[in-house]
Amino acid sequence: FVEFDDPESGDFGEIALDVESPKTLDSAESRSSVPICKCSKIRAVVLLIVIVTIVIGAVGAMIGTQLSAQNKKTTGWHDTAEEILPPTTSQAPTRGPTVLPPSTIQPATHSPSPTTTSRPTDSPGVPTYPHITSEPTENPTESPSPYRTTTPTYGPTLTPTERPTAAPMTPAPTMTPTTSPTSHPTTTPTLAPTAPEDRLFSVLASVAPYPERLVSDTSNAAQNAALWLTQDPYLETYSDDRIIQRWGLLTYLYSKGDGLLGPGWMDAMSECNWLGVTCDEGGSVVTKLVSTPLFPILSTIPEEIVVLQNLTDLLLTGNDAFEYHFTGTIPTEIGALRNLRKLDLSGNLFTGEVPKELGQLVNLDSLYLSQNNLTGSMPQEVCDLGSVLTADCDEVECSLDGCCTRCCTDGGQCCSKYNICYVP
Repeated sequence: FVEFDDPESGDFGEIALDVESPKTLDSAESRSSVPICKCSKIRAVVLLIVIVTIVIGAVGAMIGTQLSAQNKKTTGWHDTAEEILPPTTSQAPTRGPTVLPPSTIQPATHSPSPTTTSRPTDSPGVPTYPHITSEPTENPTESPSPYRTTTPTYGPTLTPTERPTAAPMTPAPTMTPTTSPTSHPTTTPTLAPTAPEDRLFSVLASVAPYPERLVSDTSNAAQNAALWLTQDPYLETYSDDRIIQRWGLLTYLYSKGDGLLGPGWMDAMSECNWLGVTCDEGGSVVTKLVSTPLFPILSTIPEEIVVLQNLTDLLLTGNDAFEYHFTGTIPTEIGALRNLRKLDLSGNLFTGEVPKELGQLVNLDSLYLSQNNLTGSMPQEVCDLGSVLTADCDEVECSLDGCCTRCCTDGGQCCSKYNICYVP
């Protein structure tokens, strides 16, 4: 027998030869008598099996991917950290992914050394876990609840998004506000407002004849007096009436030239001990204010003096020897001091007319307006008071019959209608 292999047909086998005659047997005869292996069919079967195996593997992979995605939806797995919610069961899953609290898990990347970040939280019961880097091998034994059991301590949960291909750049969380405070204009002069000072300016604004002076950009006696009171260490203990009384006296002081008598006034605990001030028997209410001509001063009477409503005697006389005088016009606000019994404005440099508002001083016993530069006529409202009235009758028209009690001349002598004269 001789082996053969036909490359065209893929057949191989053995052929019987006659030893005595080297003649090849008939191929048909040899093939019928000798069994031949059909390798081409075997190879085809093997190739088919390989192809079927590959197709089955691909189909299995696709089915596995779909089942994995379905498993994530049914068991609570999500692609973004914002969707992960803490479980409501008392026992954490024994097998399953460990996750970070909201907004702390960074999306997975292809970086060889992924980093994890953790944001501090005010809730002590929420632990911090490391970031997972691989898919879970087994499903959790318990499905986490899709609902939160506690209120989150930070901002609202972000809307789920698709997994990014690269880690987003997110700023570190901060506990401080990002909005810068804005500055607002204030009407309180120079000093930062506090509770006592707020009360002070509120009380003064309710009684001041010109409250805008308290917050004026131009320095004035009313404002300086209020600022002095803000430095009073006993301000919080004062009643509203006490604040008003001290402010009225201080305004009168500062109107005389930035407080030239300041040390004598400010060192005293009680305003009743201030120079030129007299209080009632109780030692708390100012009833008398007298000018103190100790050095040359040209001053005005501030309108704020009207807040001293308990005054019974207002004796603001001038003095030629010390060149101490009040100037300007007589404030009409004096007419609101209804408790006045004696008003002496003589010996000064007042100009203008006598204000008719002085006729509202219904309790007035005596009024001295002589030795000034007043003009016009004595108002009938003042004449009707029936009080002792002394004026410069040669400058202010005032008859001794029914109005002025005494008329004074430039020489300084004052005489009554009975020709009784005296030098004031």
